[in-house]
Amino acid sequence: MDTTYVDPVGKTSAYAEFPAADLLLVTHEHGDHFNLETRAAVIGDSAQIITNPAVYGKLADDLKNKASLNCAPWKTLT
Repeated sequence: MDTTYVDPVGKTSAYAEFPAADLLLVTHEHGDHFNLETRAAVIGDSAQIITNPAVYGKLADDLKNKASLNCAPWKTLT
């Protein structure tokens, strides 16, 4: 993995010159951490997503297959 984004938000054009994400970490569902349009602009075809259950519930079904649920530092659900 080469490119990781953590909580990408803002205008999608801000990411236009950067590579697509191989790993996307979304800490929680608040608008300053999670935006569906920005997420769509940065995610690569083979990207993995790590997030919490609230964000997971907002993902499109195709992205849920790429996601791992991080519930606590010591426990991960897939």
